[in-house]
Amino acid sequence: SDQAVTEAKTQFRSENYGNAGALFYKATRLAPNDGVAWLGLAASCDRIRRFDLADMAYARAYRLLGATPEYYNNVGYSYLLRGKLQDARSNFLKAYELAPN
Repeated sequence: SDQAVTEAKTQFRSENYGNAGALFYKATRLAPNDGVAWLGLAASCDRIRRFDLADMAYARAYRLLGATPEYYNNVGYSYLLRGKLQDARSNFLKAYELAPN
């Protein structure tokens, strides 16, 4: 799954979100307990506006990673993309509280 995650991150940085999502999905199948893969899958789903899938992936990522700044930052961005500004702000503040730098 490490190779799939590495390739997925490369695709994500290149803004190939569909490819990134497919690779993150592959990583979640290879290593179902890889929280980073689930978080990447959620972010990729956000970018292609599949918020239903993003929500499921975020839920799984939270169970595996817990309340990390990265988790709250990504969820905040997800809400921002949806136009849910109050929810976005709430999650960004949680991320900031955990990692003010």
